[in-house]
Amino acid sequence: MAKKLYRYHDEVYMPDNKDALVRVFKDTVSNSGALTFSLHAVDKIIKAVNMYGISMWSQFLQLIRSGNILSARVFEIYINSDGEITKACFRAELEGIPVDLTLVISAKGVIITAYTTNREDNHKTFNKSLYCTE
Repeated sequence: MAKKLYRYHDEVYMPDNKDALVRVFKDTVSNSGALTFSLHAVDKIIKAVNMYGISMWSQFLQLIRSGNILSARVFEIYINSDGEITKACFRAELEGIPVDLTLVISAKGVIITAYTTNREDNHKTFNKSLYCTE
């Protein structure tokens, strides 16, 4: 039976121990070996590179190869009933590109999906009811 997941977003509510949980998550991902990609994530990354150019690809590769993606801002986390983060959303600002790159990464080191977000995004479609409030 699947464990229940609790979804948190920094614009709604984050647990007081978020920083500690994120540190453990990042260590878990780092220790799992090289990041891998779902086909969905590869498709999204290719589309973004086609739209924003080779500079996006170069910066994306640098983020992955250096491990710096794990230093990007974490704004959304999913916590299981054992209190462990099972996946997290990392948002990285790319130089000279008008959008931020968001990667959803599992605790097993799989990049589940990727998408771009306009820096001026005001979350018109953001549904706060999907997230825990305490």
